[in-house]
Amino acid sequence: MNSASRFIVSFLFTAACYSSLSAQLLDSNVVNRLYHTAKVWGYMKYFHSEVAKGAYNWDSVLIQTLPDVINASSETQYNTAILSMIKKPGMTARTFIPPPVIPESLKFNLDLAWINDPIFSSEVKDSLNAIKTWARNRNNYYVQQEPSFANSNPIFPNDKQFYDTVFPLSQEIRLLSLFRYWNIINYFYPYKNILDRIWDDLLMENIPKFFSATTEASYLRAVLALQHNLNDSHAFTNAAGSVIDTLYPNLPVSWGGYYLPVFLNYVEGKTVVMKVLIPGSGIQSGDIVTKINGVDILTIRDGLRSYTAGSNATVIDRNINYRLTRGKQNENVQWDIESSDGAHSVTLTRTLEYATWRSQVFQSTPSWQKITRGGTTLGIVNMEKLVESEIDSMFKDLAATDGIIFDLRNYPQWTNWKFAKHLYPSSFVFSKYTYPDVRYAGTFGWRNEVIGGTPLFTPYSGKVVILFNEETQSLSEATVMAIEQYKSKDSIKAHKIGSQTSGADGNVSNVYLPGKLQVWFTGLGWYYPDYTPTQRIGIKPDMEVKPTIAGIRQGKDEVLDAAIDYIIGPNSVAEENNIPRRFSLFQNYPNPFNPTTIIRFQIPLNPSFQRGNATKSQGGFVTLKIFDLLGREVETLVNEQKQPGVYEVTWNARDVSSGVYFYQLRSGDFVQTKKLVLQK
Repeated sequence: MNSASRFIVSFLFTAACYSSLSAQLLDSNVVNRLYHTAKVWGYMKYFHSEVAKGAYNWDSVLIQTLPDVINASSETQYNTAILSMIKKPGMTARTFIPPPVIPESLKFNLDLAWINDPIFSSEVKDSLNAIKTWARNRNNYYVQQEPSFANSNPIFPNDKQFYDTVFPLSQEIRLLSLFRYWNIINYFYPYKNILDRIWDDLLMENIPKFFSATTEASYLRAVLALQHNLNDSHAFTNAAGSVIDTLYPNLPVSWGGYYLPVFLNYVEGKTVVMKVLIPGSGIQSGDIVTKINGVDILTIRDGLRSYTAGSNATVIDRNINYRLTRGKQNENVQWDIESSDGAHSVTLTRTLEYATWRSQVFQSTPSWQKITRGGTTLGIVNMEKLVESEIDSMFKDLAATDGIIFDLRNYPQWTNWKFAKHLYPSSFVFSKYTYPDVRYAGTFGWRNEVIGGTPLFTPYSGKVVILFNEETQSLSEATVMAIEQYKSKDSIKAHKIGSQTSGADGNVSNVYLPGKLQVWFTGLGWYYPDYTPTQRIGIKPDMEVKPTIAGIRQGKDEVLDAAIDYIIGPNSVAEENNIPRRFSLFQNYPNPFNPTTIIRFQIPLNPSFQRGNATKSQGGFVTLKIFDLLGREVETLVNEQKQPGVYEVTWNARDVSSGVYFYQLRSGDFVQTKKLVLQK
């Protein structure tokens, strides 16, 4: 039977039984049966040899089975329905080829203990265990490996029946949607084991939601709410050709692909305008959004949170900012604003397509530029703007600089592999990743990711600084990991400045769902060479610097300023008043050390300083302390009033045992902590 015939038969059958199910509500027994049905159906899809061939329309088999499952009046009737489904494709193929040997550490998505659940009859259990006994590595019609390179992420090109079906969708098709999505994540998502919620619990919880989602908006809300629980910044949904005004009840937020001429950020607990893309709109950088169409901004943010995906809270706030900006074309939106000049209202119109909006936000500076500060020359590279054909020229132009700042607060072009040849004299492993074994569902393998190679030119030898924040995601995070292993001619490591990255690295896989929905997830598990994970955690900065509302209103890029200060070095000072511009605690050197190490820090003017009234007495009371892993104080190095300036303190740890320690700088509200390692 071809795919078109399969679709017609399934659709006619669904239409015939739709009316008999539409008025029913699900009690707990039915939900439990559907829960186990979803597991049996997905298990056979990936482990039964005949189903794996694609010889049966396995979606149609589920749709034909669901009415019997829902209407079963006893466990016996339920097991009869399940056994009928199991027997549809016949016996699984027998083989005497040994089963694959897989380390337990790579079987974290292979949990089949549910097969022996008391809900199943002995005949059902025997049938399911027989499939497990004869399960072997085999190609599968429903899941393949992305073909661009070996051991890549899973793809599901043949698993898209009913994708083009539009509302109204029957309960069976909506349950199929849930079961398809749930089983793909269950077997192939490399981070299922670090979710906040147990994936099994979410199946049970979502069956009633999908069953009762009788409108397009409620169905999409169910998908978005489930996707939120993937804790994945790569988890997003594309609703093809759909504009759903009632998606978010009682919130002035619509679904669409056009953008307001602004870029928002969540700064100091407020929704702040970072950049204005079209002058004359009545707003300026640093303005705080307090209401949208009369609704309090915190109410809107709270209402969107459970429908917004992200690996961590910072990215969820970032994605909410996008949703506040996105909507229907030419849609007018009224914002209440708090600015430095007072409160007022503005009306903005969504006119920018995504490509235009993004280019104005992230590509508004040159691919690279060279600047001089206080006798120090440095380069600043916009990694989203820089393309591969410019790399040789860029490194040639910046070869003699004292340092280069690579700005990765964006999404770079695919420049990693050529880029590295200007930084490293030989190749090396810069990351590792797990890939799902599509031939044996639920298991994974390891692969090294190598970068560098024969250098194209003499490698760069100055200082390197990498900037990142919540916009740094996926390829951008991998690029940070590739650059951060750099060391200058003076053996100074690349310095990372900014804030927590998105925490979603590795290729992206998509799933087709009925109702013209595509949902996405991270398809590879990404790690440092020492197996330190990056998913959800992101990349940690050596120096955490975030924008402030005051800085935004003054037109400052405080993260970039911190990088410039770092490259200029210990004598980094503001051009005006000859004093540091911000608190900074630098990484100790050397590290690891034995028994002495140098700790540098800088103290700026008191924040209350008014231009023209600077005096050296406007520093602050400063403490610099050493703590052990249990948080116990080991030694106090500084405990006194300090004038603005840059300081160096030597810690002699001759009487302290080897191990990991922390040093903490505190002055007023400023607190920063870094790690040091004593090796004797």
